[in-house]
Amino acid sequence: MLKSISIKDFKCHQDYNTFKFPGLTFLSGANNSGKSSIIQSILLLAKSNTNNSEPTLLLNTNLYQLGTFKDVLNNNKSREDSIEFSLKFKDDYFKTIELDLKYKDFTFGKNINNKGIAVLEELEIFSLDKNGKKQRIKAVLDETISENEYKIFFNENERQDLSIHIFGCSISPSLSKLKQKENFNIDKEFFEYLLHLGTVLNLFDTDNIKYLRAYREEAKKLYEMKGLNHIGISGEATAEVLYRNKSTKIEFGDKKNFQKLFEEWCYKILGDTYRVYSDENGSFYQLKVEENNTNIYDITQVGFGFSQVIPIITMILLSEENDVLLIENPEVHLHPKLQANLAELFVFAAKHNRKIIVETHSEHIINRTRLLIKESASSEKVNEKVNIYFFEKYFDEDESYIKSDEILIDENGKISSWPENFFDQGYKDSIGLIKND
Repeated sequence: MLKSISIKDFKCHQDYNTFKFPGLTFLSGANNSGKSSIIQSILLLAKSNTNNSEPTLLLNTNLYQLGTFKDVLNNNKSREDSIEFSLKFKDDYFKTIELDLKYKDFTFGKNINNKGIAVLEELEIFSLDKNGKKQRIKAVLDETISENEYKIFFNENERQDLSIHIFGCSISPSLSKLKQKENFNIDKEFFEYLLHLGTVLNLFDTDNIKYLRAYREEAKKLYEMKGLNHIGISGEATAEVLYRNKSTKIEFGDKKNFQKLFEEWCYKILGDTYRVYSDENGSFYQLKVEENNTNIYDITQVGFGFSQVIPIITMILLSEENDVLLIENPEVHLHPKLQANLAELFVFAAKHNRKIIVETHSEHIINRTRLLIKESASSEKVNEKVNIYFFEKYFDEDESYIKSDEILIDENGKISSWPENFFDQGYKDSIGLIKND
């Protein structure tokens, strides 16, 4: 499970900035202040770790278009500088895995001959297992071996008996070409340790990290069959996924029928007069809304907000434990009451070991989350599963920089600190209204 990410010199984030993910994390602040870059960095690493045969960052994919290395390197840095990421994980075997990655802009190998590509220069992994044993592995690019192999150092000592292949940011141990020609006994425990590390890192991919962008697809009378097993980055396959999973059993504390739980959450968020379901229509699918157990409408005949919130409900309820869910601006086109109701689903998912990272400008979502914390049982410690990062952009002569503050919430729903400009515009406007001329 992902615990945190640190970013150095990626886009507007100069030097090291660390972001922790306890369960439900809100990213808030002014426009163009670095919120989206956090989501992009996670997506970038996950996508680069999925179906990537090279130790590179995939800067342009169907999920995002980031340009070249120069475009993602902080503007205050030179082209010789690197972009660095540090990820922390935990699983049943490892209490902590810290993965440090350093990327530079250079030409590397016969298959990587275009300028502007971010190639992995150095990888370092620190691990602490359940027995308290500490290990450190460092992989350094070695062009003398082959175009995608690295020399490996284990606890500061070079291991010439092994090299590792790196694909994206995952590792795969292999016997070095030199040692394959010799008769020797490989350290089985060490080799298996590397294999287990690789297994954990392989989980950091787009199967376990799901993304829903802010501009979700508009409502349609008919939805084409996409053949996807997920809703898509704009919710374009929601109708198909809903239909295919009507009988699916999902795990939220115990096994539940997806369709039943989906209807329950639609009642909570949209109101108990509405039932939402998907139906097949030839080679197409239809999203339908039943009102008061009588009138049935297709999704285009009801409020636009319905088509925007249904993909969010579907995505969360079809997630699995340890999934990371990245959601941009869930409040778009929603009435304040529906925005607040969404917070209940976010907290529900966080309680059941999903990681929810939400970029939002909605004070209604934030405030309902605070209320839910206050009303929860103290034994649940819901506040420990929630944090907020507030971003602001500052200018200093010819340079700009980003400042992010972590805001915690206590068990009574109170904010630990209230930065200036943090959801205070309504208060300021109210003061202006009551002032005498």
